[in-house]
Amino acid sequence: MVVRGAPAIGVTGALALAVHLSSGGHGKQYASVQACLDDIAATMDYLVTSRPTAVNLADSAVKLKAVAAEAAAQPGATAESITAAVVAAAEATLEQDIAANKVRQQLQA
Repeated sequence: MVVRGAPAIGVTGALALAVHLSSGGHGKQYASVQACLDDIAATMDYLVTSRPTAVNLADSAVKLKAVAAEAAAQPGATAESITAAVVAAAEATLEQDIAANKVRQQLQA
């Protein structure tokens, strides 16, 4: 896959994590909350190594790891609830990028 543009690289990284989590079992693939957190951190850290100078990708990694940590801190947290929170945040990243692009387009018109 070829992705150009800093914001798009960040969105792609976020969505790659969402696909990874969803296709793996929506959290059911993890034996524990910690295993889920560890996989999210390792996956995002690995993605950042693909483009270490991509600030937006690193920013997405930090934000999604924070979402995972916050979800894990909730009473009764499960790997499934953490996965759902991270996938929702990743999808929100795409929606925010689309909204920002529409604003830019209107300003240029």
